[in-house]
Amino acid sequence: MEYLKLREYIEEDHILVSQETGFAKPDKEVFDLMAERLGLTAADLLYVGDNYQTDIFGGLQSGWRTIWINHKQEDVSAFGEFSTAFVIASHEELLTTIEQLIP
Repeated sequence: MEYLKLREYIEEDHILVSQETGFAKPDKEVFDLMAERLGLTAADLLYVGDNYQTDIFGGLQSGWRTIWINHKQEDVSAFGEFSTAFVIASHEELLTTIEQLIP
């Protein structure tokens, strides 16, 4: 979170550390627990991450919208059938992308 410079935008009670759940990303349980904690459905949630295999794949298989900060410029096609609709190259693009997603 510190590396991605997200902590200033996210309230502490909206952060779930997967190691504290007994599950590891991309396990669907991690994402389902967070949705339950917030009292929201997966369709209402957005996950931002920089690791496709753990962050984005996990979020997508749980039905969350995702933003992949692909600062390493990896090829999304290398990760199989799942793809993300929102891919950005750096955290500087994040706020603009989120603003486009929120009506």
